[in-house]
This record gives sequence, C-alpha cells and structure tokens, in this order.
Amino acid sequence: MASLSTNMADHDEMVRKIELSVELKFAKRVAVLVERLEKHYKSRNEQFEILDTIITGVAFDAEEDTLGEGGPITTILNAAHCINDADNKFIEQTIVNLKNELPGEAHIHKIQSELSAISERDKAIDNLFEESEDEESTKDEEIIKEEKKEETIK
Repeated sequence: MASLSTNMADHDEMVRKIELSVELKFAKRVAVLVERLEKHYKSRNEQFEILDTIITGVAFDAEEDTLGEGGPITTILNAAHCINDADNKFIEQTIVNLKNELPGEAHIHKIQSELSAISERDKAIDNLFEESEDEESTKDEEIIKEEKKEETIK
C-alpha cells in the first residue's frame, strides 16, 4: 500500500512539474509578445507623426485650413487621425489585457524556485537509488567472493 501512495505522490509531483513548466513557458512567451507589441506601438506612432507632418504640409501648401473643413486633404488627414486613434485605443487595451494576464516577476521566480526544488528532490532520489544499487552490487560481489572461497576450500 505504501508503494501505491508513493507512486501517486511521484505522479502528482510529475504532473505539478509539467504544469509549472508550461506556466513558466507561457509567461515568458506572453512577456515577449507584450514587449514586441509595445515596440510596434511606439514605432507606429512615430511613423504616424511623420505622415501627419507630411499631410499637414501638403494641406498647408494647398492653402487648406487643417483645423476644420478645409478641403479634401484636410478630410484625408482627419480620417487618418480617426483611424489612428481607434487603432491606438485597441493596441493600448490589448497591452493592458496581456499585462493583466502576465504573472509578475515574483510569481515567475516562485515557479522557478518550485521547479528547482522538484529537480533537486529528483536528483536526491536518483542518488539514493544509485547508492543503493552500488551497495547491492558490492554485497553481491562479496557474496560471490565468499562462495568462491568456500568452493576453493572444498
């Protein structure tokens, strides 16, 4: 019966190790995704500022008032701002949502510590089995030597 409970404990620990490994891998991937999305967001805004400056200059050259209904170029500029603003809100909310799902550094360190502890226990158990096997093989060798001595004496 003790063997069954030991096997169940080993199974539970193995399952926990797999769960932690998956959770850690997912957290790292989400963190990379957030970082990439933030870089894209920043780059996109810088590019839009350049586009805005160019279109504003073209509107000014066409003698349009870019603050109101100045003409077709101003209409294009206003549409571009509407699209950009909507995209920015979506990207900002996506970043916030991903960050809310992302475990913090403390949680990641906790996962890593727990995985490390499980690995250390696994190593300790492996060492115990190796020592036990070494002791058994040494005992077997001694028994064989004793048997050979007895045969030689006979």
